[in-house]
Formats: sequence, C-alpha cells, structure tokens
Amino acid sequence: DGNSHETDKTKQAADEARDSGLEVFAVGIGHNVTSEELRRIASDDSHVIEVLSYRLLEGIRRQLAKQACDAPVYPSCTMDPVDLSFVIDSSVSIGQDNFTIGMKFVKEFVEEFQIGRKGVRVAVVTFGQGIYRSDAFDFDTHTSKKELLDTLESITWRHGGATYTGAGIEYMHTVQMRKARANAAHVAIVLTDGQSTDPR
Repeated sequence: DGNSHETDKTKQAADEARDSGLEVFAVGIGHNVTSEELRRIASDDSHVIEVLSYRLLEGIRRQLAKQACDAPVYPSCTMDPVDLSFVIDSSVSIGQDNFTIGMKFVKEFVEEFQIGRKGVRVAVVTFGQGIYRSDAFDFDTHTSKKELLDTLESITWRHGGATYTGAGIEYMHTVQMRKARANAAHVAIVLTDGQSTDPR
C-alpha cells in the first residue's frame, strides 16, 4: 500500500460515522499507515493506536478493550449493552501470517466479553479491493460466543490489490449499524496496515 489517491473518501465515511454518534478507534499496524490518516478515521487522538507489527497487537488488547468498553478493569464492560463492529484490512500488503495474527487478536479481544442479545454483539466487515461481503456479518447474526468465534476463525485473507478503507467504514456505518440497538453503545474498531487507496 502507499499514499492515498482519493483522500476525501475515507475521511467522509469516517466523518459520517462519527457524526451519527459512533465511537471509532483506528489501529494502525506497521510503517505504511500515517498518523494523519488514523486521526482522520478515529473519533479523536485518544482513539488512535499505532503498533509497529501485527505481533505487537497483543500488547494493546487490554488498553483497547478498556477504552472501547469504558471498562475500569478488563474484561468488565460498564457500557453493556455494546454493539461492537470490526472493520478489518484484508489487502495484499498484509500477508497470510499477519492476517492470521490480526484475526487471532480480534478473537481474543471478543472472547473476554459476555456475547449475546443483552450484552456485547459483534459485527465484522473485511476490505481490500472493495469490501468482502462473504466475510461480513451483522450484529444479529451470532447470539452465542461459540458461533461468533467459529465464524471469526473461518474468515480468510483476501489479498485485495488495494486498500478501500472508506468502503469498509461506509459499509459498517450504512449497513451494519442499521441493526444496532438504540440503547447500546456503538463502537467501531478499524484495523489497517496501510494508507487507504480511497481515504474518505
């Protein structure tokens, strides 16, 4: 991945998501993603997290869970109910090994929470050369932790030839968030390793 070609698109999608009340965290992995791009995606600077490699994701899991769930002690979640969406980069620059590590991070992140209709619900969309609808699922798809973890395990690296971050954020906001509960906290976590090709 390289520098953005259409910087307005990812910013626009992120602005619309935030303006709707969604709390957005941007996790940048490696050297190809800039702090500027992450700040355009995240709700504010405190919602930007950068790590040098996928192997270092484990070190931020507790910090991110505390922030995303307003939890003073991980894994308690003082914001139950929560609708938590993951927007996951599946572009070619990541590689199979790093994608596997990233998905392991997502699985371990959600494993600690009370998954269900009344607690934490999870939605996922992957992106690269567009979004991969076959991998996406909504908040009401999985009502048990086992179902959720099994589905996360089955998501494969798509090695997309571009990084359409804006398309992933837009899909999460306009499609998945329509099924979010009105009484729930709405949180999104965007995981990416490069500048978006279409940063909105």
